[in-house]
Amino acid sequence: MAGEVIGINVAVSQAGQSIGFAIPINVVHDLTEHFISNSGLIQRPFLGIRYQILDKQTAILHDVPEGAYVVSVEKNSGAEVAGVQPDDIITSIDGKQVEKDMKPTLRELIQAKKATDTVKIILWRDGKSQTLTVKLGLSQ
Repeated sequence: MAGEVIGINVAVSQAGQSIGFAIPINVVHDLTEHFISNSGLIQRPFLGIRYQILDKQTAILHDVPEGAYVVSVEKNSGAEVAGVQPDDIITSIDGKQVEKDMKPTLRELIQAKKATDTVKIILWRDGKSQTLTVKLGLSQ
């Protein structure tokens, strides 16, 4: 034991035999840096989609590419403005293939950006690939 902080407790469930929930320290560290450098504001980038990762096996089974299946698109988000639609499959973001076990994950790729940055996504729709540029928004 080195006595290092690995997380900060945020909730404890008495009904769940006092099970606790914590924010990982790397997330706290990033948020603290953003807070200090942005005059007390925490700004997190937001693509504006809800998605489900399609693994290789599922993609082959359904004759679609592996990637992030877009379940829904938030109104007025950068994704909606750029033309992303439900049922699209995002196959690449800023040149990085989107796949099940990718590191960093799609969420981590977005979180590494700044709000108002743009990302280039390649998506698959109706059997064809197309490229869109999406301006990230600010998470509410």
